[in-house]
Amino acid sequence: MKKIRGSINSKYLAISIILTIVVAFNVFLYVFDKNVMPRAMELGSADMRAKAIYIINSNVQKLFKDDNIKYEDMVKIDRDKDGNIIMMQTNTVKMNTLASEIALNTQDDLREFGALGFKIPIGYVVNNNIIAHYGPKITINMRPIEDIKISYSSEFESAGINQTRHKIYLIAETKIMLNTPLLSRDEAIRTEIPILENIIVGKVPETSINIDGK
Repeated sequence: MKKIRGSINSKYLAISIILTIVVAFNVFLYVFDKNVMPRAMELGSADMRAKAIYIINSNVQKLFKDDNIKYEDMVKIDRDKDGNIIMMQTNTVKMNTLASEIALNTQDDLREFGALGFKIPIGYVVNNNIIAHYGPKITINMRPIEDIKISYSSEFESAGINQTRHKIYLIAETKIMLNTPLLSRDEAIRTEIPILENIIVGKVPETSINIDGK
């Protein structure tokens, strides 16, 4: 009789241990999903956005440096016989070619970096300074989900008597998806990069040039 009771007690003990483990595991998953993963996503999102913008900016700067692109390559200023500005024309063919090359190079670099991912130690995610660099790492991957859109804008500002500073900006926009083992979300990326500027002597007509959105 004692053996039977002992066997029953052992079974109850085993079942209790298993149930405790199952409950504890589910509680862990719940806490991990509701607290740890959102925090990891926030940290990873900030880093991935910064890296994506860095990749875009680097590609733009590299292309303009390697091709030695100058203001005169992008904008032609026509003057009358007295030296007054009558028209400013943008080299749309050159601008579109640059935009296509930058978009293709950047898209490839974003895919390559995104596949490697960004790893965050759990200790850092839970905001514990003692174990900030320890523990298993959560990997966050990134991939572009939209083609990169390149456009240009420009602005004029006074640079002294009868002088105007003309600045040209390149605007890059795309959308990326961030993935963790339990979460994913989309992030819009936009960066505006000053690429060229020039001091123009003489009065610039208000309708002389418009490259916005081109």
